Amino acid sequence: MATLTSDLGRRELTLLEKIRGVSWGLVLLVFTAACFGIAVLYSAADGNMQPWAAAQTIRFAIALIPMIGAALLGIRLWFRVAYWAYAIALALVAAVDLRGFVGMGARRWIDLGVIQLQPSELMKLWCWDWRAISTPSPTRMSVASVSSSYPRSWFCCPRR
Repeated sequence: MATLTSDLGRRELTLLEKIRGVSWGLVLLVFTAACFGIAVLYSAADGNMQPWAAAQTIRFAIALIPMIGAALLGIRLWFRVAYWAYAIALALVAAVDLRGFVGMGARRWIDLGVIQLQPSELMKLWCWDWRAISTPSPTRMSVASVSSSYPRSWFCCPRR
């Protein structure tokens, strides 16, 4: 008699299947919004790419690669790291009181040497992930149920 395992019905997707699974319409929407933002910065600089539009274009081009990479990772990986990532982000928010500095009129930033980080932005991301895994049945969760939990998850995020 065959035994049932928790891996029943699961198989590892190939890279091509993962690429096909990316929501390319959403990627196009993000790309369009970025292009609109770059056009606004270009216009604000009187038709010149310097000082803002060129830097924003480079930042977006660099950030697009990890965004697509994150989309290729399996949802189960995000479920596994959610609690740890939430704890780290919460510790960073607490560290703002100890080592934070004032930027743009508010004490919200931490200087990590390499980058200056605003931990509240990480909390928004990880609160969503934490909320998604705290639903009754994450194995049967649909994209609609995860995305509908996003706005409600902001209530668990500490505000400064």
